[in-house]
Amino acid sequence: MTELLREIAGPGDLRHLHRQFPERYPFLLQSTAPGGERGRFDILFASPGDALVLDKPGSLHGPHTAGQQQFLAALDAWWRAESRDPGPTRLPFTGGWFLYLGYELAAEVEPGLDLHSDPLLPVAFAVRCPAALAWDHAAGHCELVEETPGDFDSAAFGVDIASAKQGLRRADVKLGSVAEEPAQDFIDAVVRAKHYIEAGDIYQANLSREWRAEVNADLDANAIYESLCAANPGPFAGIARWRDIEIVSSSPERLLAIRDGIASTRPIAGTRPRSADGATDQSLSAELFAH
Repeated sequence: MTELLREIAGPGDLRHLHRQFPERYPFLLQSTAPGGERGRFDILFASPGDALVLDKPGSLHGPHTAGQQQFLAALDAWWRAESRDPGPTRLPFTGGWFLYLGYELAAEVEPGLDLHSDPLLPVAFAVRCPAALAWDHAAGHCELVEETPGDFDSAAFGVDIASAKQGLRRADVKLGSVAEEPAQDFIDAVVRAKHYIEAGDIYQANLSREWRAEVNADLDANAIYESLCAANPGPFAGIARWRDIEIVSSSPERLLAIRDGIASTRPIAGTRPRSADGATDQSLSAELFAH
């Protein structure tokens, strides 16, 4: 079910709702570089319910975990039990779950991996969200999505949006000390990745260097998110509250799209199409391992 929400004047209001009431609106996905279908919608997930959580390997709790040790198997059982056909819709969300999947979850698919757990975040979590607010950049209005009438507390919403606008405050992002991971650590990782590719163990490695920074004490994650969106706008940005931790992101890459039951992906960063000439591919491969 959808209805026009005239109280939402723009996508900034969705940020304010998340900032002021993260317990009711914990997850926000936005297109901060709108344009075309990729950047058409923002989604503010509302009315969070039960959660399936894999805190660390072997520590799984939540719905459909009886007799299960793997997060993906439990999530699949939960989805099969509660999924429904919403019928034709142009909206990107019709009810379901918000998912956080850490890199460490890859060990469920490839048990031979030896991965370090994040000290703060779980390996993965799925939160049941039967309702959301969807801002349509093309049409310039917001719509309410509910799996069933009553999933969204409409009475509280009016109070929430008025309070969020009145309680808005902005804080400048000021960096203190900034530390970067040693360059040699990254170089060593590149060399190891080349060996793994050559051996056929992997076909790509997504490598990065860690940065750590101290910020002013009165700064919150929402201010960092707003600064990130302004400095690095992208069609796939988001901020998520998990317990007392905020996750912020901004990316130009669309990893997965589902249209009419068909899933499609875009080429992975750093890859290129195969050529019609096998000798050309061999030449490019030799160049890769020569550097």
